[in-house]
Amino acid sequence: MGIIHRSDQIRVLIAAGLGHSGHSSLRVVTPNVPSDRTLGGKGNPLTLATLAENHLKAHHINVIHPIRAYQLLRTAIAAEVNPTDLDGTTRTWMATIKKFLQAAPTLTLDESHLSPRVKPLYRVAQSYQRSLRLSHLVDPAEIFWRSLEYDLIPQPLWIYGYFGPQPDELAWINAIATEESLLSLCSPQDRTLGSHLDPITDYLTLQGWRVVDLTMEVVPMGLPAIEPVCYHYPDQDGELRGTLTQVKQLLHQGVSTKEIVLVAADDHRWGDRLLDLAAEFQLPVSLPYQIPLKETRLGPWLKLLLTVMAQQLPTALTLQLLIHPLSRGPQQTLLSPAQFSAIREAQPRGLEGWQAILGATFPLQPLGDLATKTITQWLDQFKQLFELFALQVTLLDGQGKVWLTKT
Repeated sequence: MGIIHRSDQIRVLIAAGLGHSGHSSLRVVTPNVPSDRTLGGKGNPLTLATLAENHLKAHHINVIHPIRAYQLLRTAIAAEVNPTDLDGTTRTWMATIKKFLQAAPTLTLDESHLSPRVKPLYRVAQSYQRSLRLSHLVDPAEIFWRSLEYDLIPQPLWIYGYFGPQPDELAWINAIATEESLLSLCSPQDRTLGSHLDPITDYLTLQGWRVVDLTMEVVPMGLPAIEPVCYHYPDQDGELRGTLTQVKQLLHQGVSTKEIVLVAADDHRWGDRLLDLAAEFQLPVSLPYQIPLKETRLGPWLKLLLTVMAQQLPTALTLQLLIHPLSRGPQQTLLSPAQFSAIREAQPRGLEGWQAILGATFPLQPLGDLATKTITQWLDQFKQLFELFALQVTLLDGQGKVWLTKT
C-alpha cells in the first residue's frame, strides 16, 4: 500500500509531497478548488467521488439525479410507512436515509436491535437502496461502497485535502491507491489532546500503509516557545462567537483584516453559520469557496417559495412561508392573531383568497404572477419577492448564475 505523510503544518505536507520520489507520476486528488490551486492546479479538482463515479459509469451505473432520488425515496416511504404528510416526511427523512447508506456497504442489520422509531427509517433505506439497484443507479451517499463491489485497477495518487476521511472514503482510498501513492494528513499540534487521525492511520496501517511523521517542533533561536491555549465552548454557536470576539479584539489592536484567517475542519458545517454571526458582529468575513445554496439557511426558504408559487399559494405551505424566520415582511411585521384566526377559518388558496385576508400587510402579487418567461423578467420578479420579504439580493444573469445575500 501507499505512504501517509502526517504533519501539523500544511506547508510541510506540501513540501514533502512535492519532494516525494515519483511525484510527477502521481495523479493529484483534492476535494475542492482551493486545495487544487494550493498544489498548483488550475482549479478543476479531481475528487475521490469523481474517481468512484467514473469507475461506476464503466460498469453502467450512474449517479442518480436529485429529483429522481427524491421521487424514489418518496415512493419507498409511501410503500413502507404511508404518512399523512408524505412530502414533509420525505424531506425530513432524506438526510438520515443518506447516513444509513454512507455508514455501511450493505443494509443488513438485525432489526431486533433497532428501536421502534428507527425500524421504519431503516426499512425505507433498504427499500430505497433496492430501487436504486434495480434502476442501475447509485446515491452519492453510497458511491464509495458501490464502487468497491466492482473490480478496479489501482492508480498512483497524491491525495491531499481529505484531512478527516470517513470510513467509506478510507475504504475507497485503500482500494484505489497503489503502493506508490501518497496520502497527506494534517494532525493537531498538541498531541496530548489526542487526534482524530489516530483511528484513520491505525486502519490504514493494518492495510499495509506506512506512516511518515513530519511533525517538527522547532523554536527559533532567542525566541520563547509559544504556549498553546485551549478554549472550551458548549456548542458551535459559542465557539463561533468566542472566535469572532477574538477577531474583533485583534481589529481594535490595529491588526489588518488581511492578516486574519479563520480555519475550520469542515467548510460546509461552519461556513453558513459563520457568515450569519459575522454579519451580527459587523465583521467583513468572506469564504474562499462556494457553499451550495441548498446547504444555506436561504436554500430551504427559496425552495419553499418556489413550491408555493408552483402550487398557486396552497394554505399550509403559504402560511409556512409567511411565518418563516426569513420572511420578515415590510418593517418586520408579523401576522396578527386576527389574521391567523381568519386563515384557519377560511383556508385561503390562491392569490385573491390570501389578499382578502392579508390586505396590505403582505402584498403577494409577485407570488401569484407566473406569466413571465424571459430570464430578465424572472430576475425582476424575484427582486420584487426579495424586497417583499426584506432580503438583500444581488442577481447576476451574465452566466445564468444567481447569487443571494441574506441580511
